[in-house]
Amino acid sequence: MCEDMIGGACRWEVALMRRSVWRHRALYALIMLAALAVLTHWFFHAGVLMKADTTFHLNRVMGIAAGLAAGDFPVYVHGFQMQGYGTPDGALYPGLLLYFPALLVCFGVPLAVAFHVYWIFAVCFGFFAAWRGYTLLSGRAFIGLVSALLFSSAGFLFLWGLGMTVGDYVAWYFLPYVAGALYAVLRREGMARHWPELVLSFSMVAGSHVIMTMFCLALLPLGIWFWRRGLCDAARRWALLRTAGFSFALSLYLAVPFAYFYSRVDFHIRHAAVSSLATYTSSFAGLWSAQLWWGWPLVLLLVMALFSRAMRRRRAFLLTAMLAALCTAMNWSGFPWRAIESIPQLGSALPLFQFPIRFLILGLVPLAYFLARYLAAAVWAALSRVGEPKRFDERLIALLLALLAVMYGMVATERTDFEMAGIHVTWRVAYEDFDAHSLPSFGPRVSSDYAYADIDASHFFEDGTVPQPGEVRALAGDLTVSSFHKVGTRLSFSYDSPAGAEVMVPLFFYPGYEAQVDGERLTPRAEGPHVLALSLPAGEHQVTVRYRGPLAFRVSAWFSLLALFLFCFAVWRQWRRRRDSFA
Repeated sequence: MCEDMIGGACRWEVALMRRSVWRHRALYALIMLAALAVLTHWFFHAGVLMKADTTFHLNRVMGIAAGLAAGDFPVYVHGFQMQGYGTPDGALYPGLLLYFPALLVCFGVPLAVAFHVYWIFAVCFGFFAAWRGYTLLSGRAFIGLVSALLFSSAGFLFLWGLGMTVGDYVAWYFLPYVAGALYAVLRREGMARHWPELVLSFSMVAGSHVIMTMFCLALLPLGIWFWRRGLCDAARRWALLRTAGFSFALSLYLAVPFAYFYSRVDFHIRHAAVSSLATYTSSFAGLWSAQLWWGWPLVLLLVMALFSRAMRRRRAFLLTAMLAALCTAMNWSGFPWRAIESIPQLGSALPLFQFPIRFLILGLVPLAYFLARYLAAAVWAALSRVGEPKRFDERLIALLLALLAVMYGMVATERTDFEMAGIHVTWRVAYEDFDAHSLPSFGPRVSSDYAYADIDASHFFEDGTVPQPGEVRALAGDLTVSSFHKVGTRLSFSYDSPAGAEVMVPLFFYPGYEAQVDGERLTPRAEGPHVLALSLPAGEHQVTVRYRGPLAFRVSAWFSLLALFLFCFAVWRQWRRRRDSFA
């Protein structure tokens, strides 16, 4: 009888524990869904939400879609750009996740719908990545969710300042994942097995934005040095080496084309868009109006945490607070950017970052984590003063407060109105109807960063020296052209010429173009303002032109694909070993 009573009590305790776990999971799910509803509400609209870089990103989606339709993968040159002349956006601006909306466009989904679906996916995907990263950093899903909510509260304030750039957003949300996975591998007992998550998170940053990748590469050694005691363990060292090897191999298909184009070809992007980072700074009043780019909830939490004795004892928190203050000061017009840039090595490199606001993310990633821990502790202390606290009550209140911070951040973004660099900046929510036919692919509304530096995109066709889209222009000789067809960078036409001809086709010339006449190879060359030219033989022939890239591009792509298969195999093998050990 006693045994029955003990067994019944155990079953009752197990049932209570399961019920508590499900209550917490339901709470997390509800808070998370509410936060995602707030963060994505802009994109449930018939028109495209227009910001500074929106048309540029829409053109990128169409460029990838056209490349995929032509059978190219990866798509290094976006043949939709510059009225079909094509620019190497895919080589110079990573767009890994943009293949998703591009595929939707290929399957007949309207461009605006595909772009909205992408944004909803990117926001949700990024939020889960941040939650997972902070969970690895703290070891608690609750703290991870509060951190992700606080991190998101400044999200659109930050991204609004950068014109809602696609790559910035994805990379920005994956930075906590990189930090959390690195901490788990180096510091948490028995967590070296999480090295695949470090590979995944870094690869997502590298596949989304070059500048954020540079930040990541600069900070990874700093993180390893902070948590260097983990290197004493052989398993962790091996995990870190595997991470470095796979991350390098998986990113090679992006790194090789970028290094090649950036070093060999003179593009606009190689030249600083601004002469100094001081150009995009604000007065203190302007920063105050922009809520220091963090939003008042985070600023208030930071001030309260600085008055907390427990938080002041944590050197890591104090260093984070100092970093956050420094990153904010970098956006102040009184910050000595010009003096710093007078140092030769820094003067040529720093302006390439374009906006000091990009440095804010470096302070926000750790700040959200420490403020989440402080918020949870403050709620627990407040509940302890009024009665017997419960963990569920603490989590509910802390999560609701963090959710309110997210909602406030959204409202603050829509109402931002201040001065930056002498320019009156407001949000001005505006929607426009765009499709593939009405979307401009050249001109003042589209960035020419990835066009040749000596080309004026907005006046490229005015003097009539280059062929119009769909035209084959004869430079020498007579020819009759028929059956012209172009998809992406794949171009074909038939011609008849009595004595041969020299022609220009509507494509910019880049190393890696291949041309054939009835299956026989031709050597393309650059003519005039970097336009692709061909020497055609006499007679009736069929011409095809396509971009394949130099051999190094194809080798690096196959190497990355092989690395992907090996990575998946290594993850599967580790999972199977772990499953067998628990069996």
